Amino acid sequence: MEVMDVGFFGKQRLLMRASKGGSLAHHHIFKGTAYFYTFPDFLVAKGDYVVLYINRGERQTKVFYKDTCHFFFFGKWMSFWEAVPDKISIVYDEKLLKNLSLDKR
Repeated sequence: MEVMDVGFFGKQRLLMRASKGGSLAHHHIFKGTAYFYTFPDFLVAKGDYVVLYINRGERQTKVFYKDTCHFFFFGKWMSFWEAVPDKISIVYDEKLLKNLSLDKR
């Protein structure tokens, strides 16, 4: 996972590449130990790029040359990081939202 355009309002994003095909459902992003984002039920293929922008927008998929890129949006305009964060993680847990008492987005 790569954090890109740190400190640039509206451009910050996380870039990931799918190591295998399947659904993004129940995959959650954490900044340190703080819950940040949950991906919707969306199918990706092995090798696809998944980009999570830290701003508003509509989910879309584009193909650049031979690479498929899926774009997701956090839903808020914010400058989330001023420097590259120490720890960003993606966690798979289908019960996590219930355990955290959070609603799915």
